[in-house]
Amino acid sequence: MDFKPDIVLFLDGVNEFTPLRYNLKPGEYFYWFIGQYGISGGQPFSILFKNFLIKIKLKLIESSVIFRIFFQLLGDDTQFSGKNIKDDDINKAVEIYLKNVDIIRLIATAKNIKTLFFIQPILFDKKFFSLEEKYIIDKMPSRVKYLYISGYEKLKKISKEKNLILLTDIFDNEKKQIFIDFCHLKPKGNEIVSLKMMDEILKLIK
Repeated sequence: MDFKPDIVLFLDGVNEFTPLRYNLKPGEYFYWFIGQYGISGGQPFSILFKNFLIKIKLKLIESSVIFRIFFQLLGDDTQFSGKNIKDDDINKAVEIYLKNVDIIRLIATAKNIKTLFFIQPILFDKKFFSLEEKYIIDKMPSRVKYLYISGYEKLKKISKEKNLILLTDIFDNEKKQIFIDFCHLKPKGNEIVSLKMMDEILKLIK
């Protein structure tokens, strides 16, 4: 607020569902936040202990191929830890996000700040896949795909009502590789996203 911005942009989507991948509840800190920045106070002991164990596990995986293979055989590697994701959890993640959007808009309106909420593109929404992108999809566990595809379908259904700007179709004509994984982009992809966001900013200020 000290910067007194005219407009604030939000690029959301993937990270609203990611905690569920790591056996966390909707809205909880991601494991890497705890792992990178240490133990955060104010959380239940069970959560702190779980994050501590995950941090140790990740260090083992990073330090040894043997440990990496071991955890993959257990079906508990860093690609996907959550085994019991429920639709209720996905719905709750969407609920929390939309509540946050409402709160941010109330604060922004009170301060005369305009807001734009964008839903970032993900690989599963691309119409044409490069060979590299097909490989990324093929190697991803089906539970990962279900989490994000299902979560995004829920966001799409509510997007018009909540005035969320979907970026999920901006790569419909791109046949070359745009994604380096299921959600991060190559420079060309970032350029397309930023130009689309600029178009929306210009619409807002005209």
